[in-house]
This record gives sequence, structure tokens and C-alpha cells, in this order.
Amino acid sequence: MDNPNITHDENIYTEKWWFVFRDRLNESWFDIFTNHREGFGHVFCMTQIGDQTLVVDPKMGRVLNVIYNQPTNDMIKELKARGCRIVFALLPKELDKYTHRGLFITCASHVAYNAGFDFMGFTPYQLFKKLIKKGAIEI
Repeated sequence: MDNPNITHDENIYTEKWWFVFRDRLNESWFDIFTNHREGFGHVFCMTQIGDQTLVVDPKMGRVLNVIYNQPTNDMIKELKARGCRIVFALLPKELDKYTHRGLFITCASHVAYNAGFDFMGFTPYQLFKKLIKKGAIEI
């Protein structure tokens, strides 16, 4: 199946990713590292596959991977109505490139690694700042 979300150029292709930042829903010992900035307690990512949306949401102890029968634009509207901050990134990837990840597996390091984005940080806010610095846009 050909995916219009991905453009191919020999050994490099590009994917569209949306990173969704929000407060944590439940209290955790981990809050001491992430809740010092309002709206940046957790991050998950999503990409569009045809009229469906793949959501990759790292949870404590597992990763929730779900394909929703809903276009990404509709999900973005719903998430923004709930107060989430959303960053759009068009990420070029070299197929044989190693993606760097920090020492600790956090929601931020996991979604960056999943999307093929080098990130050696720890918190959702650090990921937000790096994405913006690299040209991603908040929508």
C-alpha cells in the first residue's frame, strides 16, 4: 500500500508526525521530573495513515499503539479543545541512520525515537524546545 504521508528519495524518506503535549492525568513519582512546567507532563505522538491515525502513547510500564478510524485533523481539533499543545514536524529519515536516544526511557525519549528524531533529553518540555529549534511548528 502506498502511503501519501511518506515521500521517498532513494535512501531518505520523510514522515509527518504530530507530537501532543499535555499535563499528566495521574499523579506519579515521576512527576518530580516533568510537572514543573504546566502542559508538559506527558507527550505522545501520532501520524496519519490514509484516513486513519496511528497513535503511539508511552505509558508507565507499556506503550499504547492504536490505529483510530479518524483523520488526524479531526483528532487534532479534539485534542486542542482539551487543552493539549501540538507540534507538527516533517522528519526526514535516512534509512541506514542510527537514531540517538538518551540514557533513560521516558515518554519524550520514546516518541522521539519512534519518530526517528535524535533526542538525548529527558522531559516533554525538552523535546518541545528541541522540536521547535529544529523547525517544527506549534499548531
